[in-house]
Amino acid sequence: PAGVKFTLRRINELELAMLGCLKFSVKVPASEYAKYYFLLRSMMIRSGLAGDDLMKSMAPLDVEGA
Repeated sequence: PAGVKFTLRRINELELAMLGCLKFSVKVPASEYAKYYFLLRSMMIRSGLAGDDLMKSMAPLDVEGA
């Protein structure tokens, strides 16, 4: 929902919980990382949770940007 705010402390708590569930095994192939990066990015935009910075960076990545 639009306007949802998380404190830095809460974000850190969520990150730590996620890493714990993954048993800190976070090595993933680049293709899998890209898949989920773009999935989460589009979900943030559609949900209205994307900040201005993300909305301004909607141009496709080029070789330098990647």
